[in-house]
Amino acid sequence: MPPGPAATLRAVAAVLGVAATLPFSERLYRALATVLTVTGVAVIAFNPSTGTAALLGFGDLLDIVVLLVLAPTISVPFRLVADSQGLGSVLTGSTSSPRRTYAAMSGSTLALASLVNIGAVPVVHANVDALRRRPGHEAQALTRGFVLAMQWSPVSAMFTVVLTEVGAAPPTMIATSFLVVLGIWCVDWVASAASRRSAAAGHCVPPADGPHPGGAEPSTGLWQVSLTMFSFVAAILVAWRVGGLTIIDAIIVLVLPFVAIWSALTHRVRAAAGTTLRLLHQELLSVDSQMAMLLAVGFFSAALESAGYLEQLGSLLGGIGGPGALLLLSAMPLLCMPAGLHPLIVVVLLLKVIDPGAIGIDPTWLGVALLGGATGATAASPFSGVVNLSARLCGVTPASVAVGNLGFGIRSWLLVSVLALASGWIGS
Repeated sequence: MPPGPAATLRAVAAVLGVAATLPFSERLYRALATVLTVTGVAVIAFNPSTGTAALLGFGDLLDIVVLLVLAPTISVPFRLVADSQGLGSVLTGSTSSPRRTYAAMSGSTLALASLVNIGAVPVVHANVDALRRRPGHEAQALTRGFVLAMQWSPVSAMFTVVLTEVGAAPPTMIATSFLVVLGIWCVDWVASAASRRSAAAGHCVPPADGPHPGGAEPSTGLWQVSLTMFSFVAAILVAWRVGGLTIIDAIIVLVLPFVAIWSALTHRVRAAAGTTLRLLHQELLSVDSQMAMLLAVGFFSAALESAGYLEQLGSLLGGIGGPGALLLLSAMPLLCMPAGLHPLIVVVLLLKVIDPGAIGIDPTWLGVALLGGATGATAASPFSGVVNLSARLCGVTPASVAVGNLGFGIRSWLLVSVLALASGWIGS
């Protein structure tokens, strides 16, 4: 059957995107994208009948690229409200000890980032800036709270991509991931308490005099944004359940209209339009390396699938067994972290070349395990955006934050893997 016009247009747009962004990509991503593309061409050369299907594969991941550009705009309402006073009282009341401060910071970042993604990090930091005690631990708390939100929130591109690619039911995946995240947060708080207690006496910056953000009365701004975000998540689930859209497509279709409706209801149309355009421009500039790599992954996996190689790979992993395959796959983001590979790239590549059913792994727990490895790698990588942002805000180096988070990353991966293995949902 000849390909439809939509598939052809997606493939053409993807090829043009690769051609436009590859020369400007980072050296590592440029080299890997080239290797994947050349390998895909070689597969086609040995299996000429697979050429059309493989070339159409260039467009398979175009929706993920669009998601990476559009998803951050959902934080526009929060950015415009710019109201952090609601958390100020919580953080201010929690600064009597390093343990409480850490719990308040990481927990607040987790809660806010679940709604507005990375926009939560500078907001939480602003509330404790005048009360800073240990900048290194502050940066770790911000980073860990954010990556835990990545692991369960539907507004996280990482979670949405994994959810869609593994084929799990969204309500089940969201609920399971949320409970796992709560467990990781509690374990992290307990595991790092001794370190914070032993170092609390030294290396502290005394609190600044004068008023602090927690002195003001909490307003309704955060409640308004929270209600908006919960409504957005509900709309996504309705579009998935009733409209038959994937979660990725639902976000792409709904995000800009949702921001427009919110800005009209709150009389912030001009400000919302300006902020949205700035965010889109910023994301377009930052996604170039990931774009070329993701589109090359789509072509590479389509070439392997058309030639029948993916079935052979599935049989190989199936021979390892479900538990062994789960541990190996979930550890790959951490293993690839020293090379500077973005965990999202690693996860997408894995999910495009494996079939969870063929290796006896329940899709939900495969997704949870991959997210555990990916978020751990994000927290422990000096190349990740949130590590660099937290380090800059707290006045420390990205390398020190990444090293401090390495134990957290390994703990997260181990805990999620053990939970997945113990669930009894993995086939033999």
